[in-house]
Amino acid sequence: MMSGVPQRNQAPIPAEVEDLVVLGISRPKVAILVGLARFGGAATVSALVDETGLIRPTVFRMMRSLEGAGYVSGSIPPDERRGGVEVTWTLQTPKLARDLQALISTVQPTP
Repeated sequence: MMSGVPQRNQAPIPAEVEDLVVLGISRPKVAILVGLARFGGAATVSALVDETGLIRPTVFRMMRSLEGAGYVSGSIPPDERRGGVEVTWTLQTPKLARDLQALISTVQPTP
């Protein structure tokens, strides 16, 4: 688990990505993306709760949001998910990389 004692939705994140929060990327989402990477790109909500220190409902909510944006995918399609069945979530690194690169390209000053 990451160091520190997180508050309800204040998961600790690595210092090198701390400034992303200033851009409006939520701390819980950053913590979850980092957690997925630490698990080799795929993990269950239970594992992410343990890794991030976030509460389970927050992780579920963030996963649905990240899935809707295309940054993660679930091992079970959304319409087939039922209570009690654990979904393995996979980080969609190419989508994340494309979007971050698009941001970088967009904010580059033009001569």
